[in-house]
Amino acid sequence: MRHSSILNLHRASNKFRQKYKEPAQRMASSPYPTRTYLPGQFVVSAGSILFRRAPENGELQMCLLYHTIKNEWLLPKGRKDCGESMETTAVRETYEETGYKCKLSPCNMSTRAPAHGVHTKDMIREAEQITEPIAITVRDQGLDGVKIIWWYISELDGDGQKVEGTQMDTESFASQFIDAEEALRTLTFKGDQDIAAKALEIGYEISLQTAIMHIFPKVYVVYYTNSDSEDRQPRSLDELKEKLLKWVNDRAFHFRRRADNFTGATKVRLSGLGAELNKVTGYEEIDALKRQVVEQEARIETTRQAARAAKFNHDEAVVRRSKSQREVNDLLQRKSSWTDEDVIRFTSLVREDHLLEQEEARAKLAVEEAENAVENEFTELMRSILARYHEEQVWSDKIRSASTYGQLAVLGLNMFVFILAIVLVEPWKRKRLAQTFEKKVEELNEEYKEMLGNNMQILQKQLEDQAVIIAALTAAVAKVDFQTQHPVEEVVQDQDEPVLNSTGIWTKAMKDRNFGEAVAMGALTASVLSAIGWIWLGG
Repeated sequence: MRHSSILNLHRASNKFRQKYKEPAQRMASSPYPTRTYLPGQFVVSAGSILFRRAPENGELQMCLLYHTIKNEWLLPKGRKDCGESMETTAVRETYEETGYKCKLSPCNMSTRAPAHGVHTKDMIREAEQITEPIAITVRDQGLDGVKIIWWYISELDGDGQKVEGTQMDTESFASQFIDAEEALRTLTFKGDQDIAAKALEIGYEISLQTAIMHIFPKVYVVYYTNSDSEDRQPRSLDELKEKLLKWVNDRAFHFRRRADNFTGATKVRLSGLGAELNKVTGYEEIDALKRQVVEQEARIETTRQAARAAKFNHDEAVVRRSKSQREVNDLLQRKSSWTDEDVIRFTSLVREDHLLEQEEARAKLAVEEAENAVENEFTELMRSILARYHEEQVWSDKIRSASTYGQLAVLGLNMFVFILAIVLVEPWKRKRLAQTFEKKVEELNEEYKEMLGNNMQILQKQLEDQAVIIAALTAAVAKVDFQTQHPVEEVVQDQDEPVLNSTGIWTKAMKDRNFGEAVAMGALTASVLSAIGWIWLGG
């Protein structure tokens, strides 16, 4: 009776846990990987990267701690006191471990924190003159939990003189300001190097006026050894070159860091754009189903481990009871020769066998429940996988339909542009071309008419000149012929007529009538051919 009550109570407890606890766990599971640390499982610390400008040359320096016992170079940090803010912790721990009074330095940096009193979307933005942490370190300390360290950027406050005796009795640190780039190579741990490199990238903004005061006078003016002395002497040219080269290298390093930061921000923005695109297309639900499948696989693996453990416990319980029963059977076989010890042993074995029987029954029940849980989790896994693939198929069909409609829209747009070009653009182009051609023909016709008129005028003038010459030649030939037919002893010559030499060749030719006619015809023919050639060339 008691055994049945225990079994019923155990069965009811398992049903209650399966009905309420496990669904509650599934409801509370986050879609993102989440780790929760309760009080005592974590410790919060804060530190800062302390910068200054070297008083002798204005170079940017970083303050490091040297652990004299462990031979390690570290950044100043420490645990937060109760009721203390992270900013106060960072300043206090930096002062205690380095001995330099400091303050948080407002810097220009990328952050996801919204401005005070302004509600903005959770995204990366560029903020100016803020004192937010530049990095957070989560260090796993094994059984002691985790250590969370907040890192800030600080600069010297006050006269910048070191104060001795600020460290705890248990601390063995030696603080030293080192050139910023050299400090990156000096730090012992890779994590500290990454944090210091990020701080150095932002740290160039700390004392921009100081940097200009110490850098540009070296290049454009004369850099003096002592600005307070009256007889200031310029440093050597080699030192100026060295300082200039150092400044160029610093700026190149700063530019590379800026480029890396820009690349990282671009990747984040692109990933955010992909998330927004998934949200618009509905793929975000598929991602949630994928995460659900992964979580279900983890749960079924846990349930299978629990089932294997329950089966192992059941086998152990069966072995223990079998061993007890064998010992009882051995005692019963020699019952006639029992001693007092055998009687006591038999009584204890009966009581133990009763307990082992209950334990075996509980183990068997646990195995059955574990097997049922495995089967239920496997069924849930199959359901999740089917739901995922169903949603993926629906999403694929939707995207395929959208792609088809998009192609049809592009095809329709192309057809519209083609028809618009045929109906409106081509006729307009032909009309413009015809108008241009007609205008060109008219201009050429006008030019041709003008040129033809000028050529005709020139030809007419030449013909008139030839006619005058021919008329003069004809008159001269006629006169010579008349004198030849009617000779006189004395010829009175007019003043206008030229005096011919009777003994010359021209006189003989003029007296020949056939020669005169030939000359006249040649002159006429030459005039006509000249006119025709002029017209031909002018046309």
